[in-house]
Amino acid sequence: MADVQLGSITLSIDLELEISRASKTQLRWLDDLTPELVALLDSHAIPATWAVADPARSAATEPVLASTQPHELAVLGDRSWLGWGAGGSRANRELARRINGAAARQITIRTLVLHNESSFANGLPLAELGIRAIRQPIGHEVVRAVSMAGLPHDLQLAEQVQRVTLPTWWSWWDWQSQLATQFRRTSLFPGHVACHLGIDAQQLCDAGPRGLHRLDQLLGQLNHLRERQGLAIQTLRQWSDRRGTPSRRVA
Repeated sequence: MADVQLGSITLSIDLELEISRASKTQLRWLDDLTPELVALLDSHAIPATWAVADPARSAATEPVLASTQPHELAVLGDRSWLGWGAGGSRANRELARRINGAAARQITIRTLVLHNESSFANGLPLAELGIRAIRQPIGHEVVRAVSMAGLPHDLQLAEQVQRVTLPTWWSWWDWQSQLATQFRRTSLFPGHVACHLGIDAQQLCDAGPRGLHRLDQLLGQLNHLRERQGLAIQTLRQWSDRRGTPSRRVA
């Protein structure tokens, strides 16, 4: 890769399975995997945003808080909170309950991560609840995107979140994935533009042990870019705090 000054990336991990699809085996696997995943990121000194439905109650909270890295806990917004057709007042109550429950444990929530259908975020008093950043769902899996017209002026919106490629238990897999190839192109991080990367719980369950091996390789590549070419690796909160500008269309 040419010797250029790269921009920044954020890494966020959605740690909730779809309730309608999750098996008990998958739920146990995810609970057992989370401390290993935290330890893996710590070994590379890479912070991440960990999105869970209820930070005060999640099994992921303790290993994340015990980490030596400045990881962030975020609320994972999901339409399953509400049921289809439920109004915004219920979304407001549910979000407030999760943020206040975290605050009771001295956990400050500044980021709302949207898992799937995201229009319920529009019209919520996000600034009053302390939210400073919203991350759109990973990839193109957006049923209805957040309308920027309904957001507070100083709230940061992380868009175009790229899914990190992981193998599955049953698939033949070449570590030279499409994303790994992209990391070798300077165009992925032009100037000081942010790139948002995301992983979700279903991917982790589908990948099994090979997923951690693949992620270890990917984190090593990111470390190389950080050490040699100035890539900044941030949580979503760090990214939003450091922007310090009213502009919201960033990536």
